[in-house]
Amino acid sequence: KRNKIIFVGRNNGSKGFEKFIELAKKFRHEKFIVVGNFTNDVALNNVEYLGWKSKNEIFELFLDSKLGIFFNEAPETFGIAPLEAITHGTPVLLSSIYSFKEYYSKIPFCKVLDDLSVLSIIKELDSFLKLYDKKYHEIHSSILKSSLNKNFKLTVKSKLNV
Repeated sequence: KRNKIIFVGRNNGSKGFEKFIELAKKFRHEKFIVVGNFTNDVALNNVEYLGWKSKNEIFELFLDSKLGIFFNEAPETFGIAPLEAITHGTPVLLSSIYSFKEYYSKIPFCKVLDDLSVLSIIKELDSFLKLYDKKYHEIHSSILKSSLNKNFKLTVKSKLNV
């Protein structure tokens, strides 16, 4: 069973890492993993810092994760990491930057949050985890099915210029 909550990104101050750590502090019974150039500045027993990983290693981590967290604060043209999570059957919580709202808001188990206050994201994660425990298989099969949808593929291809 998937058992990790994953964060993937660069340490540039705009990826929402601080909010991810706040979630880890609140949900001590969950395992959180960090991929990217982050150091173990915030030492928590339930957070593992993995450093940079290859694409294939990240894909394997997504396959072992119950949720991806992407709380970008700066605008992005598309945001590839949430797409990679989705195509590996991993639900995502996202900030409401334009590109995330535009491309991910209609995909099952992609939740775009307008309110990124710590209290609000704790509430959303708590709701997700309760649902996840009950509907694990349904969640992952629904995500994988939607990622195979023709319209979703066309959108992805146009954004990636493939």
